[in-house]
Amino acid sequence: MRKVAVFLTAGPSQDATSINTAMLEFSALDITPVVIALSEVPNVRQAFSVDDTGRFQLLILDSEEDVNLGSISNCALCFDKCKPDPKCEVDPPPPIIIDMDITYIIDSSRNVGSEEFEIMKEFVSNMVDHVVISPQPILLDGGARVALVQQAPRNFTVNARTSPVYEEFDLVQYNNKDLMKRHILESVHQLEGPSAVGHAIEWTVNNVFLEAPSPRKHRVIFTILGSKTSSWDREKLGKMALEAKCQGFTMFTLALGSGVDDTEMMELSSDPVEQHLLQLGRVGQLEMPYALQFSRTFLNLLKRQMNPYPPPDLQEECESLDRGDAQQLIARTDRIHFPELDYSDILQITEGPRHNNMQQNVMETTKEPIEYTGEVEYAYDYGHNEYITERNVHTSKGTWNEERSEQ
Repeated sequence: MRKVAVFLTAGPSQDATSINTAMLEFSALDITPVVIALSEVPNVRQAFSVDDTGRFQLLILDSEEDVNLGSISNCALCFDKCKPDPKCEVDPPPPIIIDMDITYIIDSSRNVGSEEFEIMKEFVSNMVDHVVISPQPILLDGGARVALVQQAPRNFTVNARTSPVYEEFDLVQYNNKDLMKRHILESVHQLEGPSAVGHAIEWTVNNVFLEAPSPRKHRVIFTILGSKTSSWDREKLGKMALEAKCQGFTMFTLALGSGVDDTEMMELSSDPVEQHLLQLGRVGQLEMPYALQFSRTFLNLLKRQMNPYPPPDLQEECESLDRGDAQQLIARTDRIHFPELDYSDILQITEGPRHNNMQQNVMETTKEPIEYTGEVEYAYDYGHNEYITERNVHTSKGTWNEERSEQ
């Protein structure tokens, strides 16, 4: 059954947050929104940019011109999937190109059922398909890097000097989604230890994000929960969640089942919470398409920088952090500089980590100054299942194009 929601409006709305949240829900529920407005609606237009399926329809009426409602009629209201209008056909959306470091923290505790744990693994594996994985994770190439950790091992206790997580792979271990998916489905096994979400976040920030070279523009902590954390971890969870938010991390939470604590879910999610928290009371195969599409659309929202991290209303709480702990966190963060993406960095060879043997690219040099102008443009080649990038380079002798293929 097709679902279409039609909205008529006389003008713009000032509530951009609610509009963005609605777009997430429409996308996840496979509802096609159609907005017909008498004047320009910038917030709606911006929110519709997160749709990469080509289904969302926006029409601005102009009394001075003839308005053709054919596209809305044929492609939305009267669209026939069996006999679609050729003008309405769109290619399936390709993987998202996003400059991002994302670490999935999955709940592997003894309080999570085996069926729920397998669904967590399947979810992470499917999410890998929705982003373009960086082919050169030690370089700034505009692609996404993915890490996966489980919390917590059976032998973990607060006082013992043991790790609160089992690191499956870090941000630079894999440069291929197929290798990631094989690792997730074949090598990830439930730990059945205590739940220690707060300690896991602290370890992940220090040992995954801050240890990786060439940090990306967006840093995402994606926590998947199936139970509430241990009582002795409760204070650590609140403290580390706030510190991570204050340092600009994006925190997204997926909660499965009814055993997750409401307060913990809120603390583990960035603002606005309705865009960063996805709670599924039931856990089953029918709920997974909704969760996957919501999360994919959220990444498009993140890519377009529609929310600030940290949000302005968190400033007072960030300033009230314990001075000693805040100084330690700043000292750790100062080890890495987070610049805006500069595509000239792509041509520089970066020393890889100890377990990554990447072949260095040798490039021809010139005595003339070379200036890269504009952003890298990506086009998806469906025939060869790959991305083609093109960059304009200007020298004193003219302009030439540099092309390359990204798998």
